[in-house]
Amino acid sequence: MNGIPVVSLEEGYLRAGYASCEAGGNNQHSPMARWRSNQTFAPQDGAGPSPCNSRFSFVAMCLWGAIYYLMRDLASKETEEHLYHRQRERILPLSLGWAAHMLGRVAARLTEYPTRRVLRQSPGYLLVPLQVTSDSQLVTAARGWTTDRLIDAVLRAASSAGCCQKIVFKLHPLERRSSAMKHLVRKKARQFGIPRNRLIVLRTGRIGDLTAKASGMIVINSTSAFSAMHHDVPVLVLGDAVFRHKEIVTLGDDETDVARFMAVRRAKPRVQINAFLTELKARSLIVDFHPELSRVFHREVSHL
Repeated sequence: MNGIPVVSLEEGYLRAGYASCEAGGNNQHSPMARWRSNQTFAPQDGAGPSPCNSRFSFVAMCLWGAIYYLMRDLASKETEEHLYHRQRERILPLSLGWAAHMLGRVAARLTEYPTRRVLRQSPGYLLVPLQVTSDSQLVTAARGWTTDRLIDAVLRAASSAGCCQKIVFKLHPLERRSSAMKHLVRKKARQFGIPRNRLIVLRTGRIGDLTAKASGMIVINSTSAFSAMHHDVPVLVLGDAVFRHKEIVTLGDDETDVARFMAVRRAKPRVQINAFLTELKARSLIVDFHPELSRVFHREVSHL
């Protein structure tokens, strides 16, 4: 609006090991959101950066996130609160809430292990990764979709189809309302008459491992879709996302599209997916924040 060049930094679309660095914005505002498959693209430095060694990236993200929100809540002024997409919370309830959430995840990792083992031996289920309910992407780029609406649409379609396909809902690891979300899914499943043996709700498990055995994935705009593309699993995308392109995913708008995808789906051509991922790595992703960041920053600003 004021003609000031902006470079947006965020955790990478491909996780773990990458960070995004883009001119003008990320996700639905990313230059890659305007990608066209008929464009000829030849990266100057090969196929783009390779991911860094990030074995403990999730732990590091949680640690730095805790430090950030702690400093924000302690040091920021009330007049600055509108600058943040999440409301400020009191320190003690926030700390207790996160402690309870992490303990719950540790317990779920143990109790859900038999279920995850069964899934590895029973491929073909439909996977629905849920996003954090406070995710700004659900507020600004969901095209009218919410987590509740997605759950309702999937279960309603499953009930109407009358098929015996198993549905797996995967809760986000940072969702502090995990227990409430799990209860909501099971409550709606009972309302639609879906047997318990057709429905699984997981708090734990690697999204890559779950995706590898799935026959399809439905997302609003979760980056879990990149895992599905990697494994040649068909994807239905309902919201605005950097990967909302008909050449690489199935585009959806309403509940009818959800029902149609659950009945018939097929993966997009591998060549198109590879073309998109190659350009994404070269144009939008970096692997560290040292000399590379300076180089990419000047490259992006020069394009504005």
